[in-house]
Amino acid sequence: MEYPRFTSSERTPTQENISREKKEVGAKLTGRLYLLLAAKINGGDAPLTTVPEEWINAPGQSYDIHIQGDEAFTQRTKEAFEVLRANAADFHTFVKQNIGIIQQVKRGSRMDASELIPVFFAGDNGSQGGKKWYAGAMVHEAWHSYLYRQWQREHPGEIVPLDEWTGKAVEQQCLNLQYGALVQLKASPVDLLQIRNAINTRYWEVPVEKRSW
Repeated sequence: MEYPRFTSSERTPTQENISREKKEVGAKLTGRLYLLLAAKINGGDAPLTTVPEEWINAPGQSYDIHIQGDEAFTQRTKEAFEVLRANAADFHTFVKQNIGIIQQVKRGSRMDASELIPVFFAGDNGSQGGKKWYAGAMVHEAWHSYLYRQWQREHPGEIVPLDEWTGKAVEQQCLNLQYGALVQLKASPVDLLQIRNAINTRYWEVPVEKRSW
């Protein structure tokens, strides 16, 4: 009986294949370790790394976000938004459905969801904090807008109470969603720690004109 003949490269894995497999195993292990660390920083709770489907209205309003600011700000905003699109598509969709304008301000970051087109006023300090950090801030503000508009839809013609979309309880929700987005983007543990501890600073009580961000 004549047995099939194999070349040496067919009999044994090539160095390239072995190297690729090692990298894949290493990447998976690194990813798991990162998620474990993220959960530990989050008090042991698994981060919310995906946006629940009920928060995303597929056929609903989606804005072609208009950026208002100087050239450097516009570039930073586009880059942060692209990071979100490429690595956290559901968070990207959520932002597009709840923010229509991103307006540069020197300081005093805030969300104005009461406008016909919801506006995120992005302070220079925050937008210069890095692509991932800035992307997480967009997700944070999108949650404020989402809550405002959801209450408005359910109570047409009424004024939205402040505590329905602002205040400590809402800020904690914003931070939880922002944290999940940053985990999805593989942000640094330093950034995760900052978000985890932010609620203790009561930053939302600082008047807009006195904010450094």
